[in-house]
Amino acid sequence: VCFAAVFVLTAGDIVTIAALREMGHPKLAGLILAGWALGSLIGAGIYGTSHRPIRSHWLLLALGLATIPVALATNPAQLTILLFISGFLCGPTISATIEDLSHVVPISVRGEAMGWHGSALMAGSAVGGPLIGVAVDHSGWPSGFVVAGLGGVTIAIGALLLARLRRSQDLEGSSGK
Repeated sequence: VCFAAVFVLTAGDIVTIAALREMGHPKLAGLILAGWALGSLIGAGIYGTSHRPIRSHWLLLALGLATIPVALATNPAQLTILLFISGFLCGPTISATIEDLSHVVPISVRGEAMGWHGSALMAGSAVGGPLIGVAVDHSGWPSGFVVAGLGGVTIAIGALLLARLRRSQDLEGSSGK
């Protein structure tokens, strides 16, 4: 989930710049990306103060679904609004991956697990950048947001199915079957 979240987030940087170039407003990149970051900051603040955490795979699903419509922006104002909305899910998704990890990994190996978490962050960026770049180069900037969003949705659905399978196996094991 962590890998996929950063894969999705990589699109924000790459595709926003490509979109603004095509729209004729490349100098607005810093301002619009700051709006995206503000959405993430607000989302992370709300998530951090909530008393009931949300599992990372649900947040990844929402992030992927919120990223796809950014492809519909036709001007910088729309791009800013749509990125702010998707940004609202960035911070919470990454935070939730750490929280989920802390619940399933024994404390005796938590340092190693956090190392793997960091590697997943880097791998998501390393894979996301070139793949999103290929989509943009071959099909235009909107495809970058679609590819990133669908990638996040696909992995989130896989994670949801695995979580459901794990829960059903845990229930079977605890009932003596």
